[in-house]
Amino acid sequence: METLKEILIILAFIIILVVGIFFGVKALSGNSGTTDIVDSNSIISKLEQKNNEKLNRYVEKYGGYGFGLAAYVLSIIQRYSIPICVLIYVVGAFYYYVISIKKFVEGERGYGMIVSSVVFLVIAQVAPLVFALIVTIGRS
Repeated sequence: METLKEILIILAFIIILVVGIFFGVKALSGNSGTTDIVDSNSIISKLEQKNNEKLNRYVEKYGGYGFGLAAYVLSIIQRYSIPICVLIYVVGAFYYYVISIKKFVEGERGYGMIVSSVVFLVIAQVAPLVFALIVTIGRS
């Protein structure tokens, strides 16, 4: 029964990884989904222009470059914390449930990874809200 559990967990991890790579590539290429060869300089300039527009919106919204930059960085952390924490959670679950059968120390490491990924996910998702409340209440 242990080998079946190991195979299922490894299969789930591979499926999550493939789906994550597929959606990541699709998000980078845009909604069109075309695979045409494009000049890399144009892609970089489009990404820089898009990021500058978002940063300028945050600067206008919060009324200063420092507050706008902080809100922009917090929004980036919030966006990318979900996939990173899910991957850390899956690796921690693999250590905790599969490898800990033979090595107890690895189970403790996996449990620590699970707890730390959940704590970081909560902090990363709540931090922009707390920042917006502090800045808004602090000005009034």
